[in-house]
Amino acid sequence: MKIYRPNVSVIAKKDNLYLIVKKPRKLDSWQFPQGGVEENESFIDAAKREFIEEIGTNKINFLSQSKYTYKYKFDTDNIRYYDKPYVGQIINFFYAEFIGKDTDINLQTEELCSYKWVTIPQLREYFLRKEYLNICYKVIKEFPIHSS
Repeated sequence: MKIYRPNVSVIAKKDNLYLIVKKPRKLDSWQFPQGGVEENESFIDAAKREFIEEIGTNKINFLSQSKYTYKYKFDTDNIRYYDKPYVGQIINFFYAEFIGKDTDINLQTEELCSYKWVTIPQLREYFLRKEYLNICYKVIKEFPIHSS
């Protein structure tokens, strides 16, 4: 049986800019902050935990969960998390307002090497996986407080 790892992603907005982060291990490594959902953890609790773990601050106000998800397979065969062989992930998106300052951001350097604030049109310069970019556009347009 093929198992997809549950995952959450936080689309954090400040003014007309969106927070993206870079993973050091791949060329196409820019994405919205994201991470796995632990056993018996709700999606919203996972989103809050992952944002604090990766970005290093709780200066965020969660607004809504998207109706869209993004399911993809890993590049390699099964990857093990918590002794389960996953073939890919299903990302559940959350929209949030960043209420802090850049000085509040303290990236977890084991997983992330950089961050940027970008506009919606600039996402295409950083999100090189077309399917991921397209679903992110759908998610952003779904929320009433978005701008182009």
